[in-house]
Amino acid sequence: MKKIATLFTLVTVLLWISLITVSCSPSAGRKIIDNGKFDTELSIGGAFFYYTSIPLPLPNVGIGARHGVYQDLNIGIKIYPLSLLFNSLLSDVFVVGNIFKSDISYVPSINIYGQINILTYFGYFDMVFYPLVGSTGVWRFETWDIYLPFEISIDPYNPRISLKFNLGIGLNFRIFDKLTISPELRLNSIANIYLPLGSMVGIPVLFVSATYTF
Repeated sequence: MKKIATLFTLVTVLLWISLITVSCSPSAGRKIIDNGKFDTELSIGGAFFYYTSIPLPLPNVGIGARHGVYQDLNIGIKIYPLSLLFNSLLSDVFVVGNIFKSDISYVPSINIYGQINILTYFGYFDMVFYPLVGSTGVWRFETWDIYLPFEISIDPYNPRISLKFNLGIGLNFRIFDKLTISPELRLNSIANIYLPLGSMVGIPVLFVSATYTF
């Protein structure tokens, strides 16, 4: 109960400071590695068309690492080196926790996570932050998983406060004991709600990532 209360408090705090959903990488909650393990990741992908004001190439490339700091609790970081072409650097930091673990294939495990995208402009050294929170259901099978991420954020930069949601589906293919390939398809910015009026918007996004666990 103490672990669950700690994770709930952490995600609640991140939710209150959420700014905008950018999601330049696959779901951080798609997996949990064991305590003491390290995970390296290479991902490629992005939106099917340009839809943000952030200077990023399409497709984008991410390089990341994840560490199991406690049982069922991971922290990680990812950088996007191609953003250097625009005299800026985009990076992510995230924390992922498991709140329900299932040993039955048709019952999903539930992971929750908080993530902050950090964009640093080198020309005049300015930084902006784009946090989000999410939850991912993971159905585990012998050599592969199916996972469904859901993310939510708030955009106070917009004069009309908006809520943004991401929904997705992905697969984890365990090629070897330590190597996993994960394709993920998402719709970002679904139900982009500008109060009091609303409009449905969905941006298709595709990622493929490879992770190796040490």
